[in-house]
Amino acid sequence: MDAAETLPDNVPSIPISDGIAIKIRAQSHHMLANVPYDIFRMIVFSCWKGSNDDDHSNFPTTASHVCRTWRLYALDTGAFWASLEFRQARPHGAIMKYKVWLERARGSPLDISIGFQPFKGASVKHAKSIMRLIMPHVSHWRSFQVDRVPKKISRLIFDQLRDVSAPMLEVLKVFGEGHGSTFRKPTTTTCKLKPFVNGEASNLKELTVVGFPHNYFVTRFTGLQVLQLTQFDFYEAGPMKNVKSIQHILLSLPNLHTLHIDCYRPLTENIRSSSSLPTVPTRISHPSLTELWIHLPKADHDAILSSLDLPRVRYFLTRMQVEAPVGLALLPALSQYHPFSNLISLRLAGRYSDFPSRSLNIGISDHASQMNLTYLEGALAGLPLLKALTFDRVGFEGGKYGPLWRHDEQDMVLTPSYDFVLSNGQPAAS
Repeated sequence: MDAAETLPDNVPSIPISDGIAIKIRAQSHHMLANVPYDIFRMIVFSCWKGSNDDDHSNFPTTASHVCRTWRLYALDTGAFWASLEFRQARPHGAIMKYKVWLERARGSPLDISIGFQPFKGASVKHAKSIMRLIMPHVSHWRSFQVDRVPKKISRLIFDQLRDVSAPMLEVLKVFGEGHGSTFRKPTTTTCKLKPFVNGEASNLKELTVVGFPHNYFVTRFTGLQVLQLTQFDFYEAGPMKNVKSIQHILLSLPNLHTLHIDCYRPLTENIRSSSSLPTVPTRISHPSLTELWIHLPKADHDAILSSLDLPRVRYFLTRMQVEAPVGLALLPALSQYHPFSNLISLRLAGRYSDFPSRSLNIGISDHASQMNLTYLEGALAGLPLLKALTFDRVGFEGGKYGPLWRHDEQDMVLTPSYDFVLSNGQPAAS
């Protein structure tokens, strides 16, 4: 019988003994219990029409009310009750609910998020109530996020974490009060947060710090694998200071594989643009880093790259996850040191100007153009895996130089020996 067919109504039902019925129920419950909670939750939400954040936070209660089998599974699965979100203007109800949830969690790893909503009124009172609830379970925290709460509340929360340990903590995220606001100029506060200064969080792998000083975190949690920093002061620090900051971060975190640096400011294309780079400190190598994106002025971005050897990085990306341009001023370092041997794609950019004569040239007409050509050839020799090379605002002497180049308005694309080429971010025929 096809699975889609149904039995006629007049077919008598087959009697099933109580023993068989109990065995069937036990097997079905056992099969459900074998599904990992995270997978089960993903399956449910992929079929849940109109699901929103409130649906997600209420999911354990909703799931436990479906039927007796689901309720038994929910009550027997501690992970159902291990996600606590404090985003209510009046958190008393959530606190009472989460007391029950914590009992049902029975030591499961906890994911805790504190938003700004509870702190528009009785800020300190609400903060103390929340911390009284969650602090006895700090040894079971898996992730902890504090999102745009007032500075005094951030200090209150993290002061309570100074002398405790969180051995299961893997993810820590803290966002400053001004982050995400369109009405307030973002700044980096002088308020220094020092969680676990007299305790341990040795399992911490992922850290996000927005709008707070980051030096303590970098030197305290040296096992980090993912680091995302948004420091508004990066914008005005200048190339040399930013180079030293990034080098300090990489030297402090030998296991890091993902680094995101953001100044959280709009950048114009010609901001601090330069045809040459400052003399950078001694170069450093970081063999573990595989993903790097830097949202800083172009001169700072290029100076940082010129000071690093990153043999596992495959792309340079922007925070929008598109390829970031690097300046032609980086060519000498690429040619001499071959620092990015695993690079798959490279986008080289000249200076942005309304006057084509002021763009940077590659060719044979003058000494500077000849040097750029020499550096480019040396750079390509150190990029054995490169598949795409794009040029923005680079002059090629009116397209007269050699058969290797195809002219496309202000972009030039290298065509031979590459599997694909890019022009203006779109595929182009070779």
